[in-house]
Amino acid sequence: MRRYNAVTMVVFNQTNSGSTRYAYAAPVVDSVQPSQAAPGAVVTVTGRNFGVTVTDVAVKLGAFDCLDLAQLAEHTTLTCTVPAAEGKALPSVATVNSLAGSPAGAAQFTFTKTGCISETATNYDVNATEDSGLCNIEGCTTPGAYNYNPEANAEDGTCEDPPVVVAMRIKVGRRRLTPG
Repeated sequence: MRRYNAVTMVVFNQTNSGSTRYAYAAPVVDSVQPSQAAPGAVVTVTGRNFGVTVTDVAVKLGAFDCLDLAQLAEHTTLTCTVPAAEGKALPSVATVNSLAGSPAGAAQFTFTKTGCISETATNYDVNATEDSGLCNIEGCTTPGAYNYNPEANAEDGTCEDPPVVVAMRIKVGRRRLTPG
């Protein structure tokens, strides 16, 4: 009987022993810096298992492809341009040769967007990260009204006069009632 020694494969710092098959580990995005940026900004993506050929790599910020990928360090560091999109706390996921990383636990990214950030405004923008100063807050804008809202900037016709305090004096006559 012939005995063979175990074969250990090392491919780009990943080791596989005891098998003739080799599977590259899925890419993992550990951080995107800055973690919030406007479309057109360049961000740095760090992680693991990005490979050595930048054309084999894709990075998504949420559902949006990061543009103009460049590799700064094999396997670990990329840069890319933020696409025109919006969203907050979206997972950043890398794909290498069709092998996608998991969005679970992935670094999060937020697109910078100017808009109304007041939740009480009629034009509140859930994706806005910077206040535009153009929020439309309806309410009573008449100072001195019972329901005056100092934050309101759009009159909604609901102003109420303050309650009127009326002082009255009532004279009650006394009468004796006799039983019977």
